[in-house]
This record gives sequence, C-alpha cells and structure tokens, in this order.
Amino acid sequence: MKDVAWLEKHLRHLLEWGRRAASVRPLVRNEFGPWTCLKLIALKYHTEIYTTIMNKQLPSLPWKAIDYVDILAGSGLDRIRETGSLVSGSTVVACESPRYRKFDYIRKQSRLRHGSGETSRPRSRATDL
Repeated sequence: MKDVAWLEKHLRHLLEWGRRAASVRPLVRNEFGPWTCLKLIALKYHTEIYTTIMNKQLPSLPWKAIDYVDILAGSGLDRIRETGSLVSGSTVVACESPRYRKFDYIRKQSRLRHGSGETSRPRSRATDL
C-alpha cells in the first residue's frame, strides 16, 4: 500500500470516530494543529500491533488483561485548527481497540472558582470506563 493511501485509510477512521464523538458533545473538544492526526494515526497503529502481541503473551503472564492508561487524556474529540476538521482524540482511539479491558484516563482539571473566592489548584483525576 502506498504511503498516502495508508495515511488516508487511517485518517478516515479518525474522521468517522470524530463524527460519532461530536454527536455526543460537539462543543467539548480540544484544538490542535495538523500534526495531531499523525500522532493519533501512530497511536492507532502502535496500539493494534502492541495489543496483538501482548494478548498472545497473556497466558504466560501474571495478569489477565491489558490496561490502557492515558496520563494526558483530553476530551476525546479534537478540532484541527487549520481545517476545522473534527477527529477522534486519543481516548476514543484507545476505546476502539477491542483488546483492552480497562481504561484509565487522567486529565488536568482547570482552576475552579468557589463561592468563597478561593481558587483550587489543578488536580488530576483517574476514571475507569
């Protein structure tokens, strides 16, 4: 498969998953540059290969499943600044892999203003899906 055709094939997945994610909460999204698509395609490609290999090794390992941990998790929907295209974020790319059993997403919370005028510090939160 030619390089451009390979990239287009994987980009179509990101666009389709992005359309589905946008149907849930279209205004909750991150905004990034075009390099984001290459990063997400690399994540998808790596995830497919890595989980296929690791799942074959699971019977000989002390654990029963592969977990996905994303320490820089975003909203799951990315808007590409230059084109306005909506593509799936890394959280959706990982969820599309049928080989993971548990997902942990950690995101930086924005500063919250309380009624007392206090400002809380950003915190990280892990959520199991």
